[in-house]
Amino acid sequence: MKNLRFLVYIYVISIALSFTGYWIDSDVPNNGFAFQMFEVFVMSLFLAGILMAGYILVLCLFNSIKNLLSR
Repeated sequence: MKNLRFLVYIYVISIALSFTGYWIDSDVPNNGFAFQMFEVFVMSLFLAGILMAGYILVLCLFNSIKNLLSR
């Protein structure tokens, strides 16, 4: 359950980063609002995937170090 909470935190962070990027984008929007929100949603999924991969990598690294030190 603890890992699920961290994954939810990661997704919330990725949504916040996506909306921050949408907010500071200086280009004039050419597309409709629905398409822009679709881009924000896809970017948040992309960022969540990258952040989750990093989290899982660090978690596995710490667990392997912990197992090596406990031997």
